[in-house]
Amino acid sequence: MGKRVRAVLFDYGHTLVDVPKWEEYLLQLQAEVAPWIGAAVPDLDGDGVLLSRGLHAGMDLLEGSYSQGQIEELEMRQLYRDAFRSQGVTLPERVVDELVEADHDLFARAVRVAETAPSLLEELRRRGYRIGIVSNNIFYQERSIELFPLLRGQVGPVVEAVAISSYVGRRKPDPSIYQAVLRQMGLAPEDVVFVGDRLREDVRGPLGLGMAAAYLTHEFRQEPDEAGEAAATLQRVGDLGAYLA
Repeated sequence: MGKRVRAVLFDYGHTLVDVPKWEEYLLQLQAEVAPWIGAAVPDLDGDGVLLSRGLHAGMDLLEGSYSQGQIEELEMRQLYRDAFRSQGVTLPERVVDELVEADHDLFARAVRVAETAPSLLEELRRRGYRIGIVSNNIFYQERSIELFPLLRGQVGPVVEAVAISSYVGRRKPDPSIYQAVLRQMGLAPEDVVFVGDRLREDVRGPLGLGMAAAYLTHEFRQEPDEAGEAAATLQRVGDLGAYLA
């Protein structure tokens, strides 16, 4: 890798944590908001069909933007407004805010931390590496840091810097989201390695910016690295320590 690496930047979802299957997640979100949202929005029917359609429309808009390779991140409140409007329902702003907050709360409870992630972060800190997180994520950065596992209580003591696409406005592999963390940490690209589960966002993007190396994880999602672009493929994120040694 050349000169000694000083820091490790991680993707969040499907790297440090596993995220829920979206169909199950939407069913749970519907169950949690149904007791209050129907009374707040008379246009929503009592049997929950329009509520379900609105939530699924939001997911369709989000997934569609990713499948099209969109770099600009969607704004979460506007996503909910547009999704329900597509079903003929106008959500009051108070309801939009409460729905967004319920989504944050549920996601914080639904993600599962990779078994080896906490010990890896501790090991890296002990060995003198600085740690940052760069995530494509529609959830708001401030609430994510307050609520999400491995961010809650860790930003500062363990994780030095965070950039979430909802805050930066652009997704990986756009250089600006990686650069946001590099600026916070006062590092050059060649000072760091990147770890994540996606070739485009977590291997090609970092390498294209000049990072020292990029490692592909296969713990929760598997993209084949047929061209050998990553420095290594990690079956568990905790395996990184051995490679850096």
